[in-house]
Amino acid sequence: MAVPELTEDEEREVVAATIDAWIARWLEEGEGVLAAADRQDVTDGTASHRWYLRFKGTEREAVTVWLTFHQ
Repeated sequence: MAVPELTEDEEREVVAATIDAWIARWLEEGEGVLAAADRQDVTDGTASHRWYLRFKGTEREAVTVWLTFHQ
């Protein structure tokens, strides 16, 4: 199978869409994700996108994680 050539922006969008799909599946299947915010674009140049996630905790009720996508 031939792999299409993608621009850097297209590659980033493919990765971000994959992460969006993982989060949607986790929420749908109840995989321990309590809540998630929509993907946010990062405009300060430190990253491309970030996601806010809340997971069920073991010692705490919930654990909050910022997932940040860097090039």
